Amino acid sequence: MQIKTKAIVLRCTNYGDNKLITRLFTEEQGVQSFISTKSARSKNKYTPLLQPLSLLVIDYKQVPNKHLHSFSDVTMLHAYTSVHSNMVKLCIAQFISELLHKSLSENEHYATQFFSFMESSLIYFDITDQNFENFHLYFLIEFSRYLGFYPQIIDDNQTQYFDLLNGQFCNHSLNSAFMLNAPTSALLLSCLNLSITNFMTLKLTYNNRKQLLTAITDYYRIHVNGIEEFKTIGVLQTVLNA
Repeated sequence: MQIKTKAIVLRCTNYGDNKLITRLFTEEQGVQSFISTKSARSKNKYTPLLQPLSLLVIDYKQVPNKHLHSFSDVTMLHAYTSVHSNMVKLCIAQFISELLHKSLSENEHYATQFFSFMESSLIYFDITDQNFENFHLYFLIEFSRYLGFYPQIIDDNQTQYFDLLNGQFCNHSLNSAFMLNAPTSALLLSCLNLSITNFMTLKLTYNNRKQLLTAITDYYRIHVNGIEEFKTIGVLQTVLNA
């Protein structure tokens, strides 16, 4: 069956001397992997397009029980103007790429609204030139909504602490390793249910961002199988503190 769909590049891995395996999240078929030739002699026109978080339109033939597909055609859906050239944005993009790669599974079905969220968020991130230092936090929080563990407010009067294990706010700290302290819980609470525009205008200090990033990535480690550490966090923290 021939399929034409929007796709986001999650990860590219060299395979052998001249092959590239690209893992993508597609709008219609979820996570799919593709193999292509990247040698200079082959003059493969697709390789320059296969960068982390690139927004593409791909055409390929889906063969039953085949895990590595081949591209029939690849075109750019949105050509980034700043994501791969601005150092801060690039580090944020590398972190989000790692997050998506580790969180999304080939065997899961995802709603089309999920792809729309990622597409619109990444385009906004690319075109905005102000306050984008908050983007990775916005993406982390909103992404959890589509994965099924968005932080819950059960009672507006019970929001003093956030329980990482149960994914909800409460007023009783059990001195557990899974309970955020009151200041970090309040910080997380202030970030919930905001539009991307309003989130970007939040006045967060470097320490605020570091607190939130640590808390939310801990939250992901609890709720997403296979996440142990994020290799890109160290560089991201350094760049945001520059």
